[in-house]
Amino acid sequence: MAAGQGGRHAEGTTYQRIANLHRDGVMPLQKRDEAWTAWQAAKYSEGMAWQQYQLALEGARVETKVAAREKVKMAAGSVAEVEAYLADTRITSPHEGEVAQVLLRSGELAPQGFPVVTLLDMQDAWAQFHVREDLLPRFQVGSEFDASIPGLGDQWVRFKVTHVAVMGDFATWRATDTRQGFDMKSFQVEARPLQPVDGLRVGMSVLVQL
Repeated sequence: MAAGQGGRHAEGTTYQRIANLHRDGVMPLQKRDEAWTAWQAAKYSEGMAWQQYQLALEGARVETKVAAREKVKMAAGSVAEVEAYLADTRITSPHEGEVAQVLLRSGELAPQGFPVVTLLDMQDAWAQFHVREDLLPRFQVGSEFDASIPGLGDQWVRFKVTHVAVMGDFATWRATDTRQGFDMKSFQVEARPLQPVDGLRVGMSVLVQL
């Protein structure tokens, strides 16, 4: 700040000297006016430097700080919004499994709830049989039986019946002679292997010997 004051003092001294010379008739009026203008400009520059110096000492005003904090909050909100959009583009399966079929590709649209991929839970396998009614006593819920799997080299696997349900009339066995027999319904039997079976795939045949 001393430099600014010294500069103004120097300009003021120069102007007084030129003004005295003009009064004595030695210096023309134009030179005096130029000295006056330079003196006023020096005072203005000093004032601007003083204001900048005060701002540097006091720092930003409270309003400026509040505005800056609000801008930070707005930026954080925008980032959170983008992150939310990004999270919506990622789908996490609730179970481990193997992708069997991809139903949607990048860029395709689908209604809410439409499946994107089909997953196979390789740890949850079961076999399904259609059993005639007269054979049902051998496949009660909780009962066990052995079956071979040709796709695994006729490997024998122990199964346990977990579900039995009647099928529709289309699966009913019709008696050819109502005097000697009756229509027998078919039942759907589901059975699960007692131990995990390596290499077991969807669609493999499971054979049961009766």
